[in-house]
Amino acid sequence: MGVRAIFSTLRQNPRRYVMASELLRNIRRNPLGRALIALFNHDIKARLPDVRFPVYLQLSRNINELMGRDGGSEKRERAHLREVASLEKARVFWDVGANIGQYSWELKSLNPTMKCCLFEPDPRNAQTISRTIATAGLTDCQLFTFALSNQNGETIFYQDQVTGKTGSIAEPARVNSYSQVQFGLQPLELRVQTRRADDLLPELAPPDILKVDVEGAEQIVLDGAWALIARYRPALLIEILKENAPAISARLEGFGYQLLDAVTLAPAHGQSFNILALHRERHAYSLTTFASRQGSTG
Repeated sequence: MGVRAIFSTLRQNPRRYVMASELLRNIRRNPLGRALIALFNHDIKARLPDVRFPVYLQLSRNINELMGRDGGSEKRERAHLREVASLEKARVFWDVGANIGQYSWELKSLNPTMKCCLFEPDPRNAQTISRTIATAGLTDCQLFTFALSNQNGETIFYQDQVTGKTGSIAEPARVNSYSQVQFGLQPLELRVQTRRADDLLPELAPPDILKVDVEGAEQIVLDGAWALIARYRPALLIEILKENAPAISARLEGFGYQLLDAVTLAPAHGQSFNILALHRERHAYSLTTFASRQGSTG
C-alpha cells in the first residue's frame, strides 16, 4: 500500500486516525523514534481542501493536512479570511509565519490574480513552500526567508524540529515550544535576518490582507508594521497570546479597527486566540455582512 493510500484509508476512518495520531505522539516522545521519523521527513505532493492546485507537504509533520482532516487546523479562521478577501476584492496578501503556505494557497485559489508574499524563516518550511511555488507555477507568489520584526538586522529563530509549526523569534519559544513541552526537546537556535514591514514599502505592494501567526512574536512583528497598518488599513488576522492582547487591541482600535473573534465572528474577548481586525471605514461592507449574520443567529 502506498503512502497516499494509507492516508486515504485513515481519512475515511476517524477511529484509525485517532489511533494513528496517538501512536505518532508516543513515537515522537522517544529519541530513537524521532530519529526514525526524521528519515521520512521528505516532501510529498498532496491535495488540500479549497486549494485548486497540488501543493507539497512534509510527510512526518503535516499528518492532519495529509489525511484531509477538514483541511487541518484553523478551518473556520481560513474560511472567514477567504470571505473577507472575496467581499473586499483583496489583491495582495502578506502571509507572516506562512508555515507550509496553506493560507496563501487558499487565497490564491480563490483569486488566481492574488499576489502573495510569504514570510517563513524556518528553512525546512521554506523548502516546502518553494517546491509548491515552482511546481504550481505561482510566479506572483514570493517567498522571503527573513523574519519580520521591530528592527532590521539579525536575531535567533527557535526552530520547532518536531512539527515545524511553533518556531518563533520570541524568547519564550526557547522554553515553551511544543517540542520542549511535549518531548523535552530544545528548539534548534538559528540565526536569521530580520526586516521591519514598514521598510519593505515600496519594494513590495502593500497588503490588502495581513496575516500574522508567529507564535508569541506578534507584538514584535506589529511594532515594525504600525506605519503600514495606519496608512493602508489592511484586514488583519492575528494569532495573539493573552499577554499581548491588551496593547495590540488598544493600538488597533485607536486606528479605527473593530476586533472580532476569528472563529465565531462575535466581538473579540479575553479568550479569543485568533483575532480578525477589520477597519470600520475600509471594511464596512464585511463588518455589516458579519453583523447581520450574527443578528440572524442571535
